[in-house]
Amino acid sequence: MRFVNDASLDELRNSDGWLFSQVPSQDWLRPNGVTLHGNAMFIPPRNHKAPINALRFRRDPELEFVIQKPWTLRRPGGQRVRPTADLFERFLLLSDASDEQIRDFASRFGPLFIYYRSVSRSVHTERDEIAVSESCSVWRYFARCMRALLHIAARVRLSQSADKDDWRAIGSSPPRISDYEELPENAENTLDFLNPLILRAEADWHYRAGFIHQGGNLGSDHGRRMWSNLINVLLELGNVRPWLLWERSREAKAPNLVFSGPSLLSYLALQLCLKASNHDSFAVCSSCNRQYPPYKRAPKAGQRHFCSDCRSRGVPVKLAQRDRRERLRKQ
Repeated sequence: MRFVNDASLDELRNSDGWLFSQVPSQDWLRPNGVTLHGNAMFIPPRNHKAPINALRFRRDPELEFVIQKPWTLRRPGGQRVRPTADLFERFLLLSDASDEQIRDFASRFGPLFIYYRSVSRSVHTERDEIAVSESCSVWRYFARCMRALLHIAARVRLSQSADKDDWRAIGSSPPRISDYEELPENAENTLDFLNPLILRAEADWHYRAGFIHQGGNLGSDHGRRMWSNLINVLLELGNVRPWLLWERSREAKAPNLVFSGPSLLSYLALQLCLKASNHDSFAVCSSCNRQYPPYKRAPKAGQRHFCSDCRSRGVPVKLAQRDRRERLRKQ
């Protein structure tokens, strides 16, 4: 099944036609509220001789999210977002979406948590809530970037060179990113040579996009290195890494291993990485702890899942019977 009508991405689709890889991932809290503020208005620069590309937004339309603090001690309430097979493709469609369409999507799936700013609200939120603001242009930009990175991956599989339009989409960043100036102090003295990122992820993306915009060398070797580095930066921006989750339930006897953080961008970056690298699915068996491909569906966080060998030995049934005996003994 197709959701994004883009034939150039057919090389990356799975057998069901989705741009979707089955992998254990976290769900996350839906925002308590999302408000769209501002209208885009161009104003001329103070210097009348400045080039036309020096024009800036007076007020880039922004999304204000009211969200529950992730570090709150009380058990999170509210509805949770559970990723679906079409979520990644729905996000790609935002590359040309209106501000209202982006707001509707964000109301359902939450903020990106990149290039955002904290908001001081005149009306105080609840004690466990905070408010952040994100630019609609940043949402559209990263939807374009993810699609461009997928286009490059598809062309590489077909032994073709990257299209210049895809690099141009990545290099054409909105003001919230192109004007980004936050750098760590004494950056040259704090580099981690085992870390593929030179700077903080947001600053790193800012400089790589600027390099592309200025016409930097993106030949075969340099282009492949830039492509892989951009995906690595996205993984860092989304905080994609192994996570151990120990659910609060009687059936949870051991933690579960998942591979994305509790946010929208974390899930999107993981899906992008898997599709671009031709990894369609993987999971870790709850019994033998070996990696296996989940053929039918992606395992859900908080539920045990088993490889075919453990299923053939009747491990799920034995564990269920053990849990039932333990519950009866406690009663």
